[in-house]
Amino acid sequence: MDVLQRNQTNACLETQAGIVLSRSHRRPIPSLTGLRVIACFLVALSHLRFPGLSGKFLDFERSGFCGVTFFFVLSGFVIAYNYRDLFYTITLRNTRDYLINRLARIYPLYLFAIIVAWWWHQEFTLPLLLYLLALQAWSPDVHVAFGINGAAWSIGVELFLYAAFPLLAKLMHMSPVDRSLSRLLTLAFAISAVMLAGTAVFAHFLGDVPSTDPNSSHRWIYRMPVARLGDFILGMIGGLVILRHVETLKALPIPWAAIRLSCCALVATLMTFLAPGTFAWDVAYAIPFAVLVVATAADERSRFARFFSSRGMVVAGETSYAFYLIHLPASEMWRAMSPPPGVIGYLAQFVFIALLAVGLHYSLERPAQRAIKRLFTVRRSLSVEDTERDENRG
Repeated sequence: MDVLQRNQTNACLETQAGIVLSRSHRRPIPSLTGLRVIACFLVALSHLRFPGLSGKFLDFERSGFCGVTFFFVLSGFVIAYNYRDLFYTITLRNTRDYLINRLARIYPLYLFAIIVAWWWHQEFTLPLLLYLLALQAWSPDVHVAFGINGAAWSIGVELFLYAAFPLLAKLMHMSPVDRSLSRLLTLAFAISAVMLAGTAVFAHFLGDVPSTDPNSSHRWIYRMPVARLGDFILGMIGGLVILRHVETLKALPIPWAAIRLSCCALVATLMTFLAPGTFAWDVAYAIPFAVLVVATAADERSRFARFFSSRGMVVAGETSYAFYLIHLPASEMWRAMSPPPGVIGYLAQFVFIALLAVGLHYSLERPAQRAIKRLFTVRRSLSVEDTERDENRG
């Protein structure tokens, strides 16, 4: 008994000092991993155009860029859900381990995708260092931002959001907004209102100028990292709602299925009828995506959640990051092989990219992640095994 009491006392002291915090009470949310597949597919659909589409079907396909917004919202959810407690007290060790953990998660495959695309395109005139540092999204030139590998710009945004999280978590703890469900919901409404108002002001004064214009909404709202803080914070709020207040939500007569259906229907409607522009670049999709993530995480026994929690969807979700990063250079390589025309060639292209993604996930992405953790000796509280479970949680 004395040993048990000493262990509990030591664990308590470590928690108060912000050194090591147990995350064992966090339940896995594999359905969110499965949802990544849909977001990834939407982005790929907007780039790899299905042959013969026209009218509203083509409008829907072009709007697949909204999947990027889903990724930013989901990142906020996952990071807050899994790492919030680590920043009750910000220390250099906590911050170092957290940043190494996140870099190990996304940078090795990103680096591979950049180098392969750079070699394939022979784009020697572009500033390669900018891409190696994942800073291209900050460029006012859309050709630089989308250069070498057009999908890779969002990884620079992710890295910025990861770097901002410790400060955001500390500010939320100081509020302390997460101790009350009503405060979290109020904050979510406030963030949504600010995003809507800011977008409306931008649209009123600058309008929808071409994306090549440095003053365009495409630059300042869609691809500017700072502008995506709203998506990330909405996701964080959702993660805290599930982490702190999920039992309260479950006790309320909330029609989760109707909410999910409404969110999906709204997104599909926006993709079909809302043209790419100031509101479509971010806020129009960020709000329903944030609600969808919470409604899925809070109702895990639903058929919807069980489907996205299935083994096949989870594996596909785990490999979706590789698919996302390589789908553009891989599609160019596929076309260079003189594939069959029409629908058969289009579908075979997706199979080709999926096989490459699975191979890269297991042969490069996960081994590199483990190697970086061992190299920098990240603590058990942020170990590779924990990281892999984090990804299965969202």
